[in-house]
Amino acid sequence: MISGHQFTFECHCFGARPTPNVSWWIDNVKLKPVSEKILNDNNITISQVVIMVKEDDDDKYLYCKVQSNSFSQVFESKKLLNIKCKDYAQQSIMSCTCTCKCMSF
Repeated sequence: MISGHQFTFECHCFGARPTPNVSWWIDNVKLKPVSEKILNDNNITISQVVIMVKEDDDDKYLYCKVQSNSFSQVFESKKLLNIKCKDYAQQSIMSCTCTCKCMSF
């Protein structure tokens, strides 16, 4: 990933009923998702966040955290951010899908 560029990330949650709450974090800083879709009769939730990465995001984790009233555990998926200085890297586009398998108990 290149510093100063926007990247889109998606988190897919399968099998949670009722629809879970999805939150996005870089380390311990909460982010605002840009969209959320519910597919397949409330059985799949897709949350999307767009972030402009900065050099100081290097070696931090991007987290997708999923919780619901139907289960007490918080499910999470994470991605290590590897940020390159824009002066030394070629431009590229990247997207990432983080998958959380949620189960009701």
